[in-house]
Amino acid sequence: MSADSLRPLLHPDVARLRAQCEVLRLQLRLTAEEWHEMSTTLRRELTTTYDLHFGSRERVLQRTAIEAAEVHRRVELLNTKFTRGEKITQEVIDRVNLIVDKEFERFHKRLREAFDMSRAERDRDMAARGDQAADGELTTLYRTLVKKLHPDVNQTTEEQHAAWQRVQDAYQQRNVSQLRSLIAMLEADDASIELDASITDVDVLTALVATLENRCDVERRKLERLRNEEPFCIAEQLTNSEWLAAHGAELDAGITDKRRDIAEAQEFYRTLTGGTAAPSTNVLKTKDDQTFDSDFMDTTYFGQR
Repeated sequence: MSADSLRPLLHPDVARLRAQCEVLRLQLRLTAEEWHEMSTTLRRELTTTYDLHFGSRERVLQRTAIEAAEVHRRVELLNTKFTRGEKITQEVIDRVNLIVDKEFERFHKRLREAFDMSRAERDRDMAARGDQAADGELTTLYRTLVKKLHPDVNQTTEEQHAAWQRVQDAYQQRNVSQLRSLIAMLEADDASIELDASITDVDVLTALVATLENRCDVERRKLERLRNEEPFCIAEQLTNSEWLAAHGAELDAGITDKRRDIAEAQEFYRTLTGGTAAPSTNVLKTKDDQTFDSDFMDTTYFGQR
């Protein structure tokens, strides 16, 4: 009797299931890499292009939006006191203005950081505040990635070396969002169990296929959500002259509306206070050559005004 005849026969579905696992693993990796590329590189390119077209108008819109909200808040508090029958004295006016100044302090700080501070100045300001939460997350993310990618503890491929370099660059730049993105990409690999050559059990392989299919579905839906978000969903429009003109007109109209709101609220404020004008907003003027902080661009340019 030959040695071959003593070997157990493989189930006919084993080869098919193993091939299916390999295809799913590749799909998972490619989807995660696309998500990472969009989150880190393409987002920056698109927001930079958008800023070239609309940056100055967006800056004005952000300032006027906050100024309108601030003066409306002053009017709201004063009118509440007036309708309750309180006399609007200078002491009441000063107290209301102090409350509103405190409420809007963080918004003005955010604008100053985005418009008028260099990255070095923001870092110094963060250090002065003792912002340990941000530093703590940066360190935690970096250590997690070091354990996965450090050349001294992992067999280094060309792909891993490139990822390792991206980790170093992101850490040096204090880019927390990019470190998060790198971890998300690596988690896609971790979720797909290594397909050991010794695995021939049909039930095990079937379960692995189901796991990979589920993870692929999750990552595909995650990628699709990202594609439908701005700035990605307007990528083609950024080269369309008609859309650029229409969007510029839309921003101009928004600025006009906010300025009208400010004027109306200021008039109501004067009525409540006997002719006193509301304090002007303390948003600092922008510098023409100042670029947006990436996080601020993400959270105000697109859908968060």
